[in-house]
Order: sequence, then structure tokens, then C-alpha cells
Amino acid sequence: MNEFKLIAPVIRDNFNGQNEWHYTPGGQDWTWGALIGDWPPIKAAIEKHTTQQRVIITGGAHVGLYAHGYAGMFKRVYAFEPHPLHFYCLVGNVQFNHVIKIQAGLGEEASFGAMVGDSVGASMSVANEDVFIPIIPIDAFHFTDVDVIQLDVEGYELRALKGAIHTITEFKPLLILENGHHQEIVDFLTPIGYTAQERLTWDTVWKYTKDDATTPQV
Repeated sequence: MNEFKLIAPVIRDNFNGQNEWHYTPGGQDWTWGALIGDWPPIKAAIEKHTTQQRVIITGGAHVGLYAHGYAGMFKRVYAFEPHPLHFYCLVGNVQFNHVIKIQAGLGEEASFGAMVGDSVGASMSVANEDVFIPIIPIDAFHFTDVDVIQLDVEGYELRALKGAIHTITEFKPLLILENGHHQEIVDFLTPIGYTAQERLTWDTVWKYTKDDATTPQV
């Protein structure tokens, strides 16, 4: 059975003026640097494409760098992270009352899954005898306001979107999706009125534009 050890923070970096960021050992320093570099375009996309910044749902919150950034932009942040070690760091990094941290994966229906891998890029698989993790659909929470959904869930994006279909059609949030340019995502979002707006380093930004036929596709 896999063991996820809670390892004390060992890396600190300055992000948005907060010198309190930590990660865990294991040779992942390059990934941390990449995350910091990817934050400005995500922040700029949100500011460009939204008129309200009340609630954001972030799936695959990792160790909390983006969640910390979102805390300064939104009135409420729902941060989902299934990986036990990453969730431990997320809790340590993001200690704001308006950031709700949930150790679970996002999917199409309520179920259990297992983690595959134990570091950056760990993904979900069907449940087996190793490390059970709850998988919850976004729609199960019956949110009353959602302005942005950001998903970095290692190939689970379509399943997470299907589990959020009522939330998406009701509130029409901005969507920031890793793997959001894949054809299955295009085929899912286009019929419900979404159009790709721009490509960031790893993500595609989708916006509800059903009534705007002139909006270009990416």
C-alpha cells in the first residue's frame, strides 16, 4: 500500500509579497518556479474576461500557490486537492477563512478513486486497494454563485465538467482548463454556448458567448 508521508516544509519562495510558500523535497523545484511564472497570465485572463469576482472553484489546487492568489481576488475560494501530501501543503500555505479547502477530486459523479503517482502530476484512477480518495461532482454542492471554474486535474477535466453541467449552465462561469483545447472539451463546451478565448501557457480560457457570434475561436 502506498504511503504518503507528511514532510515538513523545506522550500520557501516569494510570491505576491508573501514569503511563506513551501513545498516538499523530491526534486520538484523546477515545477514550483514554473507555477510562479504561470500565475500572471491566469490572473490577467480572469481580470480581462470577468465582471464579477465573487466565487472561484479551483480543482487540482496542488500546494496552494494559485489558491493564495485567488484569495486576494475573490470573496470565496473553493480549493479541491485530492493528493494527501499536496493537500497538507495547501492547508499550510493558504490560511484564510474565505478559502475552503477540500481533500477530494472532481468528477462526473460521486465515487472513490485512487492516486496514481505521488508527486507533481499525480492523477486519479478508478478505485482500488491503494489510497482511496473521494471524487465529488461540483453540482453536488449546489453553489449559489460561481464566476470562475479553473481545472488542472491531469486529464480529468471532461469528467469534472460533466459533473458541473448544472452549475455551468446556470451561472455561465469563465472556465480556465488545462487540456482545454482537446477535441473532447471543444465538443462538450461549444454546444452549450462557450467559445475559446485564448491559450495560456498550459491552459485554455473559455467564455460563454452564445449571443456573441463575432467572438473568435482559438
